[in-house]
Amino acid sequence: SVGVELDYLSNKTISTATNAKASSVTSIVAEARYKLGAITPILKVESSENQLNEDAATAGSFKRTGYAVAAEFVPKEGDNFRYHVAYAGVSDKYGQAGLANDTVKYNQIIVGFKYTGDILK
Repeated sequence: SVGVELDYLSNKTISTATNAKASSVTSIVAEARYKLGAITPILKVESSENQLNEDAATAGSFKRTGYAVAAEFVPKEGDNFRYHVAYAGVSDKYGQAGLANDTVKYNQIIVGFKYTGDILK
């Protein structure tokens, strides 16, 4: 079976300061899963931006672009225990008026397990 999720967030705020401009946060996250028996490949991408515009002294932005490619393994159908491995990468760009813009990039491999269930029964 195929599963697709798409999340979109948009939020704007404006300061009470004179001549203030709206600051905004926008984010789009998409995820796709494809179940192949005991293994489920997963692809996830993100694009986000935080734009601060209240006044010239604090104007700036933060942009993130990220992705993850993962696989989830369920050893026994119907079991609450899962293993997963993922390769993820992120590029963060920081910008502020009058300052140098910096970009930080990193990649990581994540290996783990997950148990979902009621442990107090």
